[in-house]
Amino acid sequence: MAQRVLEDGGIELTMPLKLKIIGGHRNVIVPEGSSMTLKQDAVIRAIRNARKWTEMLVTGQAANLTDLAKKPGLAAPYVTRILGLSNLAPDIVEAVCSGCEPEGVSLARLVKGFPDDWVEQRMMMGFQNR
Repeated sequence: MAQRVLEDGGIELTMPLKLKIIGGHRNVIVPEGSSMTLKQDAVIRAIRNARKWTEMLVTGQAANLTDLAKKPGLAAPYVTRILGLSNLAPDIVEAVCSGCEPEGVSLARLVKGFPDDWVEQRMMMGFQNR
């Protein structure tokens, strides 16, 4: 990284960067060696909700999907799509939470569905080359 002071007192920083497409948007990837990573908050939040809602169904806090959807005031089809995220392989969840997932893994892609088999999930999402 290079830094220089401009005539107007501003600072110009120059560093190599990479772009990663997430959800159809280009995002700047922080250079290697940095402690910062780009995390997909919407995906992380959806996974957290899927796990919480699954627990509510298992423990009887919600009787069924319709009841579950009423509690947070959501549509049952949306809740159904998000619930599927509770079946993601643990290493895929970990990669998303740390910002290290392959390009193209997004909430929009995940809610369209994925295989139940974790090996097939990894292959479908590009984890097999890692």
